[in-house]
Amino acid sequence: MIKYAIHVFVATAILSAVVWFGLPLLKASQPEHYAKIAGFFTGGVEQGAVANGIAAATTRLAETAKSAGTEFVDTAERGIAKVSGASAGDSDSEASSDSGDASDLSDNGERAEIAEPPKSDDVPAVAATNTTVEAPQADVVAEPPDPGAALNADPGYAWGIVVTNSFFYDAQMNRVGIMAGGTVVARKSSRLLPDGNVAECCYLKEDRLWVYEPVHLYEADLVLFEMPYEQADRASRDLLVEYCRLYGRYEAAKAKLYKDVLLRNPHLAAHQETAKAYREFSLRAKAIHEEHQTATGARRNSLDDQLRKMKGEEGDYKRRYEAAKTQYDAWKQQNVLDPAASGRLKTAEMQSIENRMKALRPDVQAIVPGL
Repeated sequence: MIKYAIHVFVATAILSAVVWFGLPLLKASQPEHYAKIAGFFTGGVEQGAVANGIAAATTRLAETAKSAGTEFVDTAERGIAKVSGASAGDSDSEASSDSGDASDLSDNGERAEIAEPPKSDDVPAVAATNTTVEAPQADVVAEPPDPGAALNADPGYAWGIVVTNSFFYDAQMNRVGIMAGGTVVARKSSRLLPDGNVAECCYLKEDRLWVYEPVHLYEADLVLFEMPYEQADRASRDLLVEYCRLYGRYEAAKAKLYKDVLLRNPHLAAHQETAKAYREFSLRAKAIHEEHQTATGARRNSLDDQLRKMKGEEGDYKRRYEAAKTQYDAWKQQNVLDPAASGRLKTAEMQSIENRMKALRPDVQAIVPGL
C-alpha cells in the first residue's frame, strides 16, 4: 500500500509539473495550440483540441506510472471522452470517434463546417415562425339596430305607455290636446288630485326624440313600469307599444266612423241651432247682469227691465233646446250607442286592427293583466 501511494504521489507531481512548466513552453513554441488550451479554460469554443492535448498528457502519465511498476487509473477518462469523443489511451495523434464531435476537427485543429442532413422528399420543409395560430372563431351575429331606441338621452325616469288616445294637460290642468295611444312617456313625478293621480311626464315623439318639457296625464290612462325606457326588455316593450298603438288607431277609426254616422242624424241641425241660440242668450244675460251690479240711476233702471224680460224668454230657449236634444239623443241611441247597432258600425280597417289586437292579447296580458 505504501508503494502504491508513493507511485500515485509521483504521478500527481509529474502532472502538476506538466501544467506549470509545460504551458509556458507551449505558449512560446506553439502559441496557436496554447491559445486553444487557454480558450478551453476561459470558456472558448475550441474544446475538442484541448481534450486531445489532455488525453495525450494522461497517456504519458500512465506510461510513466507503468514504468514505475504501478497501474494508473484515469478518473477523468469518461469525462474527457464525453468532451472529445476519444479514449484516454490515444496518443498525440488526432482523436477520432463515431460520435462526430472530434472528427469534425480539421488537421490544424479548427472545427470544420458540418453539413445539415438532407431533408426527406416526403416531408416538406416548414420554416419556424413565432406566429400564433388562433382557433377559428364562430361568426358573431350583431344584434340588429333597435327601431324603438331614442335618438337623444333617456330622461332616466320610470317609463310608461299611453294606453289609448288620451287628453293631456298643462301644469294648471288646462286641456292642451290628445296624446295618441302607444306614446312612450317617462314619469318625472306624480300628484294626487280629487279626480285621480296625475303624472308629470316627458314623452317620446314619433321621430324617436324625447321631449323634455313635461306634460300632465292622468295615471289611469297609462301603464307604468319602475325602470327607465332604455332598460326595458325590447321584446316586451315593443309588444306593448304595438298593442297600445293599435288601440289608439282603433279608437281614432271608431271616432271618425261615429262622427260620420252622427252627421246623418236627421235631428242634428235643429239640435245645433237651438243649442247655439240658447248659448248666445245665456251669454247676453250674463253680460247684462254683470253691468247691472255696478250701474246707477237711469242706466240701472233700464238694465232691470232687460233682465226681467230675459227671465221670461229663458224658458222658451231652454224648452226648444231640450226638445231638439231629446230627438237627437234618441236617434243616436238607436243608431249608434245600442250594442246591436254598434256591432254594425265597423269598417274593414277597424276589423283588421281588432283581429291583430286579438292575436296579441294573450301575450300582452301575460305582461300586463287586464290590458
